[in-house]
Amino acid sequence: MRCTSKEKTFFCIGSLGQKDGFLLEYFNNQVSKHETTLREYFGDALDFEYYYRHPRNYNRRGIFSIDEPAPTMRGVNRPVPQGYPGHPNDPCPLNENIRALTTLERALIQTFPPSYKWQGSKTDKEQMIGNAVPVKLAEFVANALKYHINCCETEDIDFSQFAVWLHATQTLSERTQKDTVSRLKRANHICKLNGKPDALYIFSLEQNENFKKLTPAVRSQLKRAVAFYTAFSNASFVNLEAGV
Repeated sequence: MRCTSKEKTFFCIGSLGQKDGFLLEYFNNQVSKHETTLREYFGDALDFEYYYRHPRNYNRRGIFSIDEPAPTMRGVNRPVPQGYPGHPNDPCPLNENIRALTTLERALIQTFPPSYKWQGSKTDKEQMIGNAVPVKLAEFVANALKYHINCCETEDIDFSQFAVWLHATQTLSERTQKDTVSRLKRANHICKLNGKPDALYIFSLEQNENFKKLTPAVRSQLKRAVAFYTAFSNASFVNLEAGV
């Protein structure tokens, strides 16, 4: 989910022996396809349509709608000043119903749970909320790391030989070959292959709750990778029987 806008947070993730971009497929498959508005995220829980976020200067707007992503939560939270002149990009003129967000509302936009216990003065709390990495964003990155670590621990399957077979027998681009290996690892992480996959494995994979949560496109990609691995397994079995 992306419910705060424009300003970016930089994460640098590395893994020994991996090439640049080794987690890009995971990120691209999991990230929201559009920027989430506050109304979409909170539903009917908000009792206002517009609110005030004090700009750094009056060349920037200060009024925002819940039908757009929230601006970046800053470390200060000021009330509407009497001298606010308005801005051409404000979604509506300033009126008596428009107020600044409360400390709790700002924390909820940063995806902190409502039960989170804050310590310190109001100024301290506002600063901590503004400085925080959104909780759900941190969770998203942590899940990506967990996914990669778990995939790296599934070396009971010879993915390197599967990659060699793909290169030798399939007319796929180098990038598609790498993606296919990555998708097979992901399928194996969701539902262990335990040897040569068959129709029963595909059925088990399709019944897995984690698999069901994926988009139809990703589910199709994973099953295609399994189909390639089935062909590889069959070819390896034939070669073994033939003594090759």
